[in-house]
Amino acid sequence: MRTPILLICTTLAAVGCGDTLSPEECYRARPVISVSGGTTPEFTWSPSCPIAELTVSGSWYVSTTASFANGIRPPVRYNSVPAGARRGCPCPPATLQVGTQYLMSLTRWERLSDGGSALLSWASTSFVP
Repeated sequence: MRTPILLICTTLAAVGCGDTLSPEECYRARPVISVSGGTTPEFTWSPSCPIAELTVSGSWYVSTTASFANGIRPPVRYNSVPAGARRGCPCPPATLQVGTQYLMSLTRWERLSDGGSALLSWASTSFVP
């Protein structure tokens, strides 16, 4: 009886909680970013650590979605504002152009060794709708 329970708990931990990391583990993680196709792509990252800001930029500034804490979790659809976040300007965001290269960046508030905190770049990737 003990072996099946242990197997179930191990499986649930691997499947259900494998993407839940502490703030320190998120800081050290190197996320894998995915961007769906189209001019309103969906952005996801794994591990799904919460972020403070998602910025999309091209040859000029395009769009920022931000929160005052690490409160944004994937997925995030371009030109939408997740609960607890706010839209940066320009308002409204620029329409993405097919065939144009963009850079999507994730930033996180991180605790510093002196007890303060800073908004630091966490990951980025380029994409073409």
